[in-house]
Amino acid sequence: MQSIHEAGHLLTAYLVGVLPQRYRLSSLEAFQNDGLLNVQAGTVMADSAMKAESSESHPAVLTSPLEKYATISLAGIAAEYVVFERAEGGESDLILLDQILRASGMTRRECVLTKRWAALAVVCLLREKRPLLL
Repeated sequence: MQSIHEAGHLLTAYLVGVLPQRYRLSSLEAFQNDGLLNVQAGTVMADSAMKAESSESHPAVLTSPLEKYATISLAGIAAEYVVFERAEGGESDLILLDQILRASGMTRRECVLTKRWAALAVVCLLREKRPLLL
């Protein structure tokens, strides 16, 4: 399930035009490749590229970097749901997303609405692209 979760982040990032900076499938991989301890699996996005992008480069749905970030953040959970019809991971993704949305100045209600919108958008996107997750 972990690989589907991470594939959801990567595929969604690619589809919305944000390239990953680094990717790790497991803590063991982080230790073997980089000698790092206490590192979780995950994807690190190229934040500077995300900030520099304009909505004109990918005008289909996403209009702001925060919307892209929210969609990518929820993509792991959405991928698990699309493939397995349930999600087990993603708690840290939700916590970090909430912290970033709140730090951006959004009210609690705006955060909730943004997360709901992003969840719906990414589930629809990944349902359409499901074969690429497998």
